[in-house]
Amino acid sequence: MTNFSPLDESNTDDKPLSRAQRLATEIKTQKSDSVVNASPENQTSKRAVRPGSRAREMNKRIREVVREQENALYSSEKNAISLDANARNLASQNASAHHENAAPNASSTRLSVASSWEKIADEVAVSQVGRSRGLATGAARGPSVGSAPTEVTTPRWLPNPQAPRAISGESFGREVSLHQALRGQEKISEIHGAHYLVSRAAASYDAAFSSLKTRLNRVLDGEHFAALSGANVEDLLFVDIETTGLSSSVPLFLVGALGLENEAQLDLFLARDLPEERALLAAFNTLAEGKTLITFNGKSFDWPYIEGRSRAHRLPIATPRAHFDLLHHARRHWKHSLPDCKLQTLELFLCGRTRVDDIPGREIPRTYHEFARLHAQNQTGAHLMAPILHHNALDILTMAELLCIMTEKRDG
Repeated sequence: MTNFSPLDESNTDDKPLSRAQRLATEIKTQKSDSVVNASPENQTSKRAVRPGSRAREMNKRIREVVREQENALYSSEKNAISLDANARNLASQNASAHHENAAPNASSTRLSVASSWEKIADEVAVSQVGRSRGLATGAARGPSVGSAPTEVTTPRWLPNPQAPRAISGESFGREVSLHQALRGQEKISEIHGAHYLVSRAAASYDAAFSSLKTRLNRVLDGEHFAALSGANVEDLLFVDIETTGLSSSVPLFLVGALGLENEAQLDLFLARDLPEERALLAAFNTLAEGKTLITFNGKSFDWPYIEGRSRAHRLPIATPRAHFDLLHHARRHWKHSLPDCKLQTLELFLCGRTRVDDIPGREIPRTYHEFARLHAQNQTGAHLMAPILHHNALDILTMAELLCIMTEKRDG
């Protein structure tokens, strides 16, 4: 028998090749063709872009900015000052060296001063020249760089923002204790430990909120929103959180919840130090079970944050009946008639109200850490925590009022 190798090219025997020999020859030919086609001179077209690749690239950029901001937040005071100075210098250098077709470099982007994931997404999105504006985060997207500004037309029924009604919070001295100032209660659970609860009627913040329950009843009677269909006013729970960072890898310390089982009652669940976060979350999850949550950007930030922190403590997570995110509806209603759809912009133009000495969102994490230090030392720090609680309370009460305004203006 003659030994025949299927890959022996020197064999000139005229005998027909077997099926295995033909297959081996074809495989060898395909391999040689692929090597030739892979050479740079034979590359004539680019690989097709996978669907969603732009959104994934943008979200990667946003996460990088979030990490930069968190690193700056937890650095020492000296390093924070140094980072701020370096960021300003870097921003000016990038502005002068920017090429209109160049994508931003993650290692050379200045630190963001935004106070939420959504605002950071807006900052990053504006810097992306010619990129898609729709991203997986669901956050708003600003206009492309170089595009003509959009003219804002204000409806006639909007209040005059030049003369808004002001709401101011209480101020306290440095030596006043938290309990004396806030008049809350310490709640103790044998399983989860202690946390602090400040519970006040909505009308105690401003008399205009005394009619909230009546107005919200009319909202539900009109059945304007599918997510609220079939809900009673007692089922609604308006929620907002304050955190020590922008990722659920770091703790939250405050959850505000407006319920309407009797009158409009605002409960602020506070962790006076970070170990109290567990008890805070356990108490809130109990309250939120079966409720219809109403948030502002809560589907992207607040609720995922609560879920993440609850998992970190191995706590049962509440199962809401529904979740209504006001941000998406606000954009649908007013994105063409207002400068932007940030909560305090809506509060100014739609509610005709502003705040006196309100604490900026970006200062809240650092202020809380200073409060926790003072409270641990001598039970003081109310002068630092009171503005944060007032800020959170007004955010929630404004959300409730905006839901009323959405339907009242539509019906009117």
